[in-house]
Amino acid sequence: IIFSGFIQAIIAELQFFGLLNSLSEEFTITGSFCNPSHLGIYLAISLMMLLTTLLLEWKLLKLSIRVAGICLSLFMIPAFFLADSRTAFLAVMISGIILLFRSHRFIRLEKGKKRLVIITVWLLGLISVALLYLYRPSSANSRLLIWNVSKDLFFEKPIFGHGSGSFPSMYMYSQAEYFFKNPSSEFTIVSNNHYQAFNEFIHLACEQGIVGLLLFVTILYFIFYSKGRVVLKLGFTTLLISSCFSYSF
Repeated sequence: IIFSGFIQAIIAELQFFGLLNSLSEEFTITGSFCNPSHLGIYLAISLMMLLTTLLLEWKLLKLSIRVAGICLSLFMIPAFFLADSRTAFLAVMISGIILLFRSHRFIRLEKGKKRLVIITVWLLGLISVALLYLYRPSSANSRLLIWNVSKDLFFEKPIFGHGSGSFPSMYMYSQAEYFFKNPSSEFTIVSNNHYQAFNEFIHLACEQGIVGLLLFVTILYFIFYSKGRVVLKLGFTTLLISSCFSYSF
C-alpha cells in the first residue's frame, strides 16, 4: 500500500509538470483516479502507514529501510498537497493525533506536560477544522445539505433501508421534498444532483437501514480489536475518517 502510494505520487507530480494527462477533463491532477479527492485520500492512507512505520518502528528497521522510507515520503508529501483534498487533510490530522498519543515519547511524558500537549493539540485541531471549512465553505455546506436530506430519507425506512444501490434514485426526490418544506433554506444555493451521501455510514444507513449499519459496525469492531500491527489499523482508521466526509469505499 505504501509503495502504491509512492506510484500515485509520481503520477500526480508528472501530471503537475504536464508530462502526463489526468483521467479527468475538469482536474489536472488526479493520479490514476478520476477525481483529486480520491488521490488525496489514497495518499493519506499510504502516507499515514509510512509515517507510522517510521515513527513507531524506527529502532526495529534496517538502515536501508529507514532511508527508503524517508525518500518515499519526500515524493508523497508534495503530491498529497497537490491533491488539495480537505477530506484527506482532515483524515491525516486526526490520524496524526492518534499516532502522537500512541508514540513512546508521549506515553513517557509527565502528567502535567502530557495534559499541556493534549490541550495544545486539540486547540490546533479546532483551528484547523475551522480553516478547512473556510477554505471552501460552499462545498462544506453542500455536504451539510446532503446529510440533512439523507436524514429524512433514512427515517422513511429506518430498519432495512431502501435497498442496495437505491440512494442515487431516491435522493433527488427527497431533496425536492426538503426544499418544498423549507423554501427559504440557506442551502438552496448549494443544491445539486447528488448520487453519494459523502458519508459512507449515512449512505449505508439509507440503503440498508439500522440492520445493515449494525452489521457493518460489528465488522469494524472485530477489525480493531483483533491482533494486528498498529500500522495497518492506523491506515484503516485514515480510510474510515475520510469515509465520513467522502465516498472512499
